[in-house]
Amino acid sequence: MEDPGEATATIAAARRGDARGFEVLVRAHQGPLRAWLRAMTGDAERADEVAQDAFLRAWQRLDQFEGRGRFRAWLFTLARRTFLDALRRDGREQAFLQAWEAEGQDPGAGLEPGPETMTEVLELGPALARLTPAERDCLLLTQLWGLSMQETSATLGMPVGTVKSHVHRARDRVTRSGGDRTTHAAHASGPGRALATENGQR
Repeated sequence: MEDPGEATATIAAARRGDARGFEVLVRAHQGPLRAWLRAMTGDAERADEVAQDAFLRAWQRLDQFEGRGRFRAWLFTLARRTFLDALRRDGREQAFLQAWEAEGQDPGAGLEPGPETMTEVLELGPALARLTPAERDCLLLTQLWGLSMQETSATLGMPVGTVKSHVHRARDRVTRSGGDRTTHAAHASGPGRALATENGQR
């Protein structure tokens, strides 16, 4: 069955200005998008504001989506740029990016996630806390939300090789913190359920 959030007909309808078509896209992607933004920002209210702004930008710029990749990858890229634009206006972009790339510093520390949209992320629990922010984002985007290495590269603005290295290190750390079954689940379940299976997720 075709993913409603990636359905060609739905995206085409939204591009023609069909509000109902765009609503389908919002429903399909708002949970993962808000979850990722909350993990990245450490501020549930700020993350929800960024998500809302990102969906507004997506609606206004749908004509720029050429359909060469997945809509989710395009939306996540747009959302991250929206967040960085807000930080740039506040003069905090460089500080955030330096912390995001640094070992042991997490700009998303102190996260208080919502009870539903963060469920999959919360189930990884202490394992994510052992990762750098860059490793965490690469792991979540590729293994939990199904972006390819190339899509993650575009979303995070880093070389594909760097994404692969982050994913490899992150999976190794998660495996060492959660046992061999975590790695087995990642291989058995594929993108979108790779890490959650270990914690009883269907």
